[in-house]
Amino acid sequence: MKPLIYVKQSAINALASLLADGSTFERIKATVIRVEDPKLSGAEKKQAVLDELKVIGVNVGGWLLNLIIELCVAWLRLQTTSNK
Repeated sequence: MKPLIYVKQSAINALASLLADGSTFERIKATVIRVEDPKLSGAEKKQAVLDELKVIGVNVGGWLLNLIIELCVAWLRLQTTSNK
């Protein structure tokens, strides 16, 4: 893994841990990974994540949830970049 990518992933994980407990971040990250489909629009992906999180009972504020989803997407993009 490239060192800068590792630093960015660590920063994302640290910020997410400050905003939500680690298990919430991991759940949202797993959900984001599951809906990562090039055929879906960004809005469709977001709605799929929100729907699944409602089912599993993750309860955080809307703005905070949006921020955590974006952090998960950034983390996923770094994972994709590091595998190239």
